Amino acid sequence: MEEWVGRFLMPRKPLAQVVPNLADLMARPADALARGSVRIAPLRLYRFAGIAVFLSAIAPSAYLQRFDLTISGIGLAVGVALAVLLCFANRNSEMWLRADGLELRYRRRIVWCPWALFNAPGNVVAQTTDHLTLPASPAAVPYVELRRDEEVIAQGMPVKFPLFHFEAADRVVMPCPYEAQPSELGGLLLHLGRALGARAPQGWAPPEAHPPEPTSLPTEDTSAGWVTLPLTRLAFPAECCKWGAPTGEVLELMAKPRGSWIVVVLSFGHFLPGYVNLRVPVCAECSRAWNRAERRGRWGGALAGLVGMPLAVLALSPVLDATGFWIALTLGLLFGPVAGWMAGEAIAQRRWTPVRPAWYSWRGKTVRLRFLRAEYAEKVARLQG
Repeated sequence: MEEWVGRFLMPRKPLAQVVPNLADLMARPADALARGSVRIAPLRLYRFAGIAVFLSAIAPSAYLQRFDLTISGIGLAVGVALAVLLCFANRNSEMWLRADGLELRYRRRIVWCPWALFNAPGNVVAQTTDHLTLPASPAAVPYVELRRDEEVIAQGMPVKFPLFHFEAADRVVMPCPYEAQPSELGGLLLHLGRALGARAPQGWAPPEAHPPEPTSLPTEDTSAGWVTLPLTRLAFPAECCKWGAPTGEVLELMAKPRGSWIVVVLSFGHFLPGYVNLRVPVCAECSRAWNRAERRGRWGGALAGLVGMPLAVLALSPVLDATGFWIALTLGLLFGPVAGWMAGEAIAQRRWTPVRPAWYSWRGKTVRLRFLRAEYAEKVARLQG
């Protein structure tokens, strides 16, 4: 539900509509950028503005339960002012793809990144409609520059900008107030970085610009099948995680933050906090078994919740007055199917899937999984390097 609302209020365009020469840029990036830089325009919040005007115009009358010309006029003026602010909210945010690197503009400040920064193994992480996380090359970090009026005011790790900052030495976070789809835009940046950033910049950089020396991470014991994976380095061997047979099929699973089920139940299933989709290789037999189990678990749980909650309320009716009984019955009918749906899905996942998404960490950009086959967990851990 919230994803649909986000797409309606912030309609992004496919990258091919934003970059007219996209095919040429992907095939021959050096030649395409030598002929001219590519501008990624900011996203215009026109629908937000229209809704602001509409709500501001009708809210006073709805609150007073009568029409008052003066108060409605004031509300309409406030809505128009807010709409103007929304229409111009992102106009100072621009992204430029140039021959020598990426340029992010915001008012009088500019962040310039050499293409070598995005010449790093890994993948795009775009969990929300307006934030992007990309892998970065630590060797190119010291040469990222923050400029104001063409003067360099920060370099490397200390660079902090509304549209760019380092979350770690090998990870960049980029809010995306642009009209292009964030996931496609991130894929383009990685493609250009790997095509144009083969040679890291050379030269002097201040000591504070260099990332800290990487610390050796403790080796995780995968004997029980548990493994913690960074999302920007997420990779799985192309074999069934349960049987080990080569396969081209995947099982799509959703990893959620801890405690997210509370928010889902309270919002009647219409709001889901930040999550990440995983595509884990499985064979055709495992895929069919999971699909059957998922359908049975969800609908069976929903039916059990729809029947079980009212029965529980009826069992408690001797200790409830009439008002409390009807309130409890209404809440049971509303929340019972949602809770049952989630419980049935969780039970099916626990019993039938060869991999269990335990939790997802938004802050650390990691996901913790448990594979039923410990050998596969060991292979996944080795792939992360």
